[in-house]
This record gives sequence, structure tokens and C-alpha cells, in this order.
Amino acid sequence: MKKLFWIGMMCVAGMAFAAPQGKAGQACGAQACQKASAATGLTQAETDSLSRMSEEEKLAHDVYAFLYQKWQQPIFSHIAASEQKHMQAVAGLLARYQLADTAAGLGEGKFSRPDMQKLYTRLTQQGSQSLVEALKVGAEIEELDIDDLQKAEKYVRQADVAQVYQNLTRGSRNHLRSFYGMLQQNRASYEPKHMSKEAFLQVANSERERGRPF
Repeated sequence: MKKLFWIGMMCVAGMAFAAPQGKAGQACGAQACQKASAATGLTQAETDSLSRMSEEEKLAHDVYAFLYQKWQQPIFSHIAASEQKHMQAVAGLLARYQLADTAAGLGEGKFSRPDMQKLYTRLTQQGSQSLVEALKVGAEIEELDIDDLQKAEKYVRQADVAQVYQNLTRGSRNHLRSFYGMLQQNRASYEPKHMSKEAFLQVANSERERGRPF
């Protein structure tokens, strides 16, 4: 445990689809949301992506906050703090483009998207089994973030959205390296669930990245 604590203290959090919403914060039909997206200058794909990422970053934060309370390992509190900044970065974009933030005002562990709520329940249950399982949960969350962000970057047109997504992806890669490193210290294996094994290992075994924070 001492070894885990020391490694956790060395971990520095990297710096880094809900139903479409109208400006009033209520779900809208496809035609209405297309008009809303056109008014903001965003494509519908960008609008949907920002809505999803808002809750996905909250998922990461809330799961890590839960796991820190369970295991008292600094890696979880450090990366939860980083995820809070990620949430703020996405919320800033939603505010800039006058889009509803479906994660705003929700309590810890609460989500408006059923898939995120289900995922939170599964991951916290798994992470409660043991510290190793909690570290595996961290690795899964980060590879999910990386996979979703890389898909989104292919169709993002707005420069500010693209910059935030690049920062989020870099942060997630650093988080993944931290969790994978601790799994290796515990001689635990991990099989990627959202990335190919080749892509996962390429990130996990590479050097930490530096970059401008949000």
C-alpha cells in the first residue's frame, strides 16, 4: 500500500449522445435542433458531441470521486480534480454557443442520459471490489474518453471546439498512462474495451505529454 501511495502522489492529472437540446434546455425535434445548431454556427454533430462530452466528463469525475472515498488513493483525487477542469472547459463551450448543459445542476452520480447512469452504476460497483478493479475502471474510462474524442475530432469544424477536444484527449492519454502504470506495479493485466489493443498499448507505453492547461 505504501508503494501505491507513493506512485499515486506522483500522478499529476494530465491537461488535457444526449437527446439534442434547444436553448431553453428542453429536448427538441430534429428540425428544431437543426435550426438551433445553424444559429450557433455549429453543425448538428458538433452540438450532439458537446452534449455527450459534458456528461462523459462528469462521469469520469464522479466515478473517481467515489473511488477516492472508497480507497483513499491520491491518484483518484488528483485525476478527479483534472476532470473537474475538463467539465468546466466543455461547459464553457456550451455557454459560448448558448446550448443547454444537461449535466449542470446534477448531483454526484446523477446523469440525464440513461446510458451514462447505467455506466456509472456498473463502474462504481466494479471499482468497489478491490483497488486493482478500481484501477481497471480508471483505465476503461480513459480509453472510452479517448475513443469518443478521436471520433468527434473527425467532424469538428469550429477551432475552439477542436482545441478543447485536443486538450481533453491529451489529458485522457496522460490519465490512462497513470492508471496503466499502477496496474503494472500491481502485476495486474488489463484488456482494452473501447480501443484496439495496439492503439491502447501505444498510448499506455509512451511518455507523458505536456501542454497548455485549459
